[in-house]
Amino acid sequence: MESKKTEQKSASELRKRAEVKLKSETTASKTISDKETRQLIHELQVHQIELEMQNDELRKAQAEIEESRAKYSDLYDFAPVGYFTFDRKGLILEANLTAAKELGIERGLLVNKPFRAYIVTEDREVFDSHLQKVFKSDDRQTCEIRLKRKDGIGIYAQLESIAANDLKGNPLCRSSVIDVTEHKKLEENVLITRKLESVGILAGGIAHDFNNLLQAIMGNIYLAKMLLPTASPEKISSLLGRAEETLETAKELSFRLLTFSKGSEPVKRSSIVESIIRKSMADSLSVPGIACDVAIPHSLYPIEIDEGQMLQVFNNILINAKEAMPDGGSIRITARNVTISEGNPMHLKEGDYVQISIKDNGISIPEDSLPKIFDPYFSTKETGTRKGSGLGLAICFSIVGKHEGHISVESGQGMGTTFHVFLPASVKVPHIQETAPASQDVSTPRLLFMDDDADIRIVIEEIMDYLGHKAEYARNGEEAVEIFRRAKESGTAFDVVILDLTVKEGMGGDKAIKKILEIDHDAKVIISSGYFDDPIITDYKQYGFANAIIKPYKMEQLRDILNKHTAR
Repeated sequence: MESKKTEQKSASELRKRAEVKLKSETTASKTISDKETRQLIHELQVHQIELEMQNDELRKAQAEIEESRAKYSDLYDFAPVGYFTFDRKGLILEANLTAAKELGIERGLLVNKPFRAYIVTEDREVFDSHLQKVFKSDDRQTCEIRLKRKDGIGIYAQLESIAANDLKGNPLCRSSVIDVTEHKKLEENVLITRKLESVGILAGGIAHDFNNLLQAIMGNIYLAKMLLPTASPEKISSLLGRAEETLETAKELSFRLLTFSKGSEPVKRSSIVESIIRKSMADSLSVPGIACDVAIPHSLYPIEIDEGQMLQVFNNILINAKEAMPDGGSIRITARNVTISEGNPMHLKEGDYVQISIKDNGISIPEDSLPKIFDPYFSTKETGTRKGSGLGLAICFSIVGKHEGHISVESGQGMGTTFHVFLPASVKVPHIQETAPASQDVSTPRLLFMDDDADIRIVIEEIMDYLGHKAEYARNGEEAVEIFRRAKESGTAFDVVILDLTVKEGMGGDKAIKKILEIDHDAKVIISSGYFDDPIITDYKQYGFANAIIKPYKMEQLRDILNKHTAR
């Protein structure tokens, strides 16, 4: 209605102006003939019709524009995707109804509000970085963030954005926001399923290996018991020795599992690559027919690693290389300094790295097996040929990842297999392994032994009696501290204290040592645990301990460590 009144007013004003002009022109003009008058009237009539037709076309075009605008508004507001327009600071300039519905907030309340306010705190920097990339580039940019609705429900959203300008030339960011929550849930369910499948394979492999080990142990012990009345001591000793060797293999498998577990964080030191490689070669390649060529430059950076864990990595790779060459062959080990830039395909942090490459000329890995080579208990070899072998490369992958490095493999017909390991370079002085002094035999040291397992206390007590050592025993840290205090006050202090790191009920060794050192700061305390990679075990001196012993340990190890710390 308002538009129609405006049109009528404009036409009236135009008519008045035309009449004034016509009057002035008529006054000034000469007298015209009837023929000219008729011709002029005709032209005016035609012109009037033309104007009326143009006016109709303009009204029709305006109606089409209004209809198009309405369609656009409907498409924009009711699209299945949320649309936002942001300024450089991330303020919301426009939002469609779908976007408002996704956030559970009225559209009018969104305008001129910072979009960051509706993003979970951990993902706000992701959006800020995304916005910067949009205004720096002409290309579309995408990112995933988590949004929080007014009702507290969180949603996963995918943003796809592009830079634009408004009518005044001001820069804008046009973004579509797609709710991908259901898709993410589906991905998570698929991931859980795959993890369960991997756990099933892992559990099956572990059960297979441990059952074989237990069978060998039980068989040897059974034979020893059966032959005890008639067999020679040498035969009985041989059978028990075989059982003990199998137990060592079981211990190695349990260490592999602990290394593979989530809690096995490395205790890093600056180390020299060549010394680790040489030790690994000595451990893994002590067989004829395997030639190993090492080319490591003197200028190679040291690396920041847990030496024990990294030995496992190189041992596993070398053992795989050896097994791929049953008839003999050659292995070439090279290393070089590399600089990794941001945005690299390995997803490593920017910085200096050492690349170690181990190449064999053995049987190649089948192409369809390459993507699974680091899966637990996936193997191209027959299961159980070497106990725990199915965990080897999975452990390599886990350890290298925890060192903030990367491991990859190349293999092809006729070209053998090459493993590439990337590890962060170190700026620290390389660690030199300390040489332990030779053990000495001493007589009757006094021992305080704490462990919450009664079976362990019983067997240690019998062994100590057999060795002639005087010992007392505690179930937890509280008992150990009290026994230690009484002995110190009575003048019969202990020469050595062995504390279990973790106990089910009561104080563990990590807390008990503090109280023991308060009583006697010169006390020689040894920490014991089955968690060989716990920081207190791997770096025991930092926690006040004199040494560490890892379960299960041989009695000779216990004897040697007692002798070492009771030598006078």
